Amino acid sequence: MEEVKRIDNLRESVIRLGQQAGLSTKEALGLVDELEQEFNQLNAELKRLKLDLTRRISAAQGMNSRLKDALRE
Repeated sequence: MEEVKRIDNLRESVIRLGQQAGLSTKEALGLVDELEQEFNQLNAELKRLKLDLTRRISAAQGMNSRLKDALRE
């Protein structure tokens, strides 16, 4: 919910700034859409990287346990 508010606030701010810079509302909205798309792509990439990191940590801990078990034997 808060993310939607932030995006709406961003949209309004960019439209306002675009109008001050002489852009039409349509041009400003196009910029907002591009920024929103990039934001979503970055969030997806961040989630993927976090998941990958979690998997690597789990795998490393699993190997560590197996190595310890092997050394005990």
